[in-house]
Amino acid sequence: AARPQISPDGKHLAFVRRVRTKSVLYLRDLSSGKEWPIYENLSKDQQEAWAIFGVYTNFNWMPDGKEIIIWANG
Repeated sequence: AARPQISPDGKHLAFVRRVRTKSVLYLRDLSSGKEWPIYENLSKDQQEAWAIFGVYTNFNWMPDGKEIIIWANG
């Protein structure tokens, strides 16, 4: 898993996982341990030498913890 981020309420963990040839954004319920994919169209940055913030797509939780903003395929 890459780029783990805990939700503002501490209930969920969002992270990127490689599934075959795709980079997939997953969500994990920290109380039950259940995981599920929430976005499967992420793109890995191919300019690794210039990727000062990491080679995977950026994403961030909204302050209310109910939504995630994703920067993908841009």
